[in-house]
Amino acid sequence: MDLSKLSNDGKPNLLTLPRADLQGNTASSFRMMQLPIGWKAEDLADSQFISKPQQQVALVSEAKEMSFLVSNVQSSNCFVLIPPPDETDEEPVAKKAKSSSLRTIPTRLLKPGGSGATFLELRVKVLKVTDLQSALAHAILDRDEENHASPMTIDALAKELQHSKMEIRKGLLAMERAFVTSNESVYLLSEEIQMIVQHAIVSTLAEDCEDYAGRGVHVESCVQAIVERMSPEERFRHDQDVIHYCLRRLAHPKSDANAEIIQLDVPKVAQWVARHLFSLQSTPWDESLFLTRWQSQTPGVGDAYRVSFDMLRGLAVHRGTLWKYLPADQIMTTGGSVEDAFTLLFEWKDCWELDELQPYLDAMVDATAISQGDLVLQYLKVTTETINGSSLKMCRKR
Repeated sequence: MDLSKLSNDGKPNLLTLPRADLQGNTASSFRMMQLPIGWKAEDLADSQFISKPQQQVALVSEAKEMSFLVSNVQSSNCFVLIPPPDETDEEPVAKKAKSSSLRTIPTRLLKPGGSGATFLELRVKVLKVTDLQSALAHAILDRDEENHASPMTIDALAKELQHSKMEIRKGLLAMERAFVTSNESVYLLSEEIQMIVQHAIVSTLAEDCEDYAGRGVHVESCVQAIVERMSPEERFRHDQDVIHYCLRRLAHPKSDANAEIIQLDVPKVAQWVARHLFSLQSTPWDESLFLTRWQSQTPGVGDAYRVSFDMLRGLAVHRGTLWKYLPADQIMTTGGSVEDAFTLLFEWKDCWELDELQPYLDAMVDATAISQGDLVLQYLKVTTETINGSSLKMCRKR
């Protein structure tokens, strides 16, 4: 409420409260809730509370694509609720104020010790990738026909994890092995199926769709060619749908992924090839040998299809002339905890540049909902090196 509208000289006058509101305990039939900054009451129109046993209640907004943890906060303060000025009256509020410096307006006093002295506090709820993976533990799509996976729908995942459906969709897009059907059933591809699909797509691009980043590929024709290239031993349930889904995920950010013809993103294809090469040996690769093999196996001809080590950001890390496979999207599932993840990273290198460490910090933030600042303060120390210029190095605290 703008109190200056009730003043004669720009300073608020004394506001009186009804005597009844100043006596006894006030039992309220409503609860106060602290809204996020910038929100209005109408922004809650499509929101809902989701409660689960042993879990904190969450408020989920589909329109805002956000979720919040709800806490009941007890306050020792008195809250006085006053209505906004009624601008619909024929007589302006400022004119009414001139008639008397002391006015009575409708109010409600919320006193400590009663239900009215509490309010609901909202804290942003971050979707953890590890929670998504755990929820899909029984939805793994495998080639073994005896192990029929039980998919989950996006709606079921949203209720299970207490998040909006759009948050779930975005989280699944960030998961390399997630597969979403046309009716929004969700599977997690087994590593074997993932390798089969990626190899089949790359092989087809190399032989039938050499200019996949320029002229693009006709999705349906390409999918059919990929399926025909697969051997009977490589076929699996939903294989055509999986290939269709994975091919569209390779679309260039500026290409319409839902179009009939799409341009594919060279770095995404090159990363698939790099993952395959790293899977061929457990020891780190020599830089020159890896670059030669990587370029020769990446489909496409011309400068537009030239690979670079920048494409390995978040996938592998170098130490001198050796490159080790350290995928950021697996750092938390491999390590299991932040401490284990940092141990894996610093076993390979004592100090990291922030840019090469950033994908792993992002993965930890997504998996744990711990802020990057807290991760750096708790586990890392920052040093400055002045060799051909100044650069920041991130080292582990001892």
